[in-house]
Amino acid sequence: MPGELAFHCPDRPGIQSILKGATPDSMFTEFHDAYSETSDDWKKDDWVCEMCLIELVKISIPKWWINKKEEQGEPMPSQDCCYGWNCRTMTHNDSHASKLNHFCKPTRGDGG
Repeated sequence: MPGELAFHCPDRPGIQSILKGATPDSMFTEFHDAYSETSDDWKKDDWVCEMCLIELVKISIPKWWINKKEEQGEPMPSQDCCYGWNCRTMTHNDSHASKLNHFCKPTRGDGG
């Protein structure tokens, strides 16, 4: 996952639960579909090296997780944190982490 989400993510148990029960083919399709909502430069029949595949999955996880939560009827916080996935406050403040959406690109600070 990008930024601080790789180290502190309140939704990690839910993400891991879905990933454990999924097939590689189904996950590839879901990550591709999530990625394709914002970009069209990755086609399902493209050949990619292992490093590029890891990067594509990393980029796709935030949108994929938002889609999963919507499918399950679970609300995402309606307000984005301006530091997005690079927010350091979420790493030590659980209230902040759960109150704001951190599955978004930063608009301030590093990466903004």
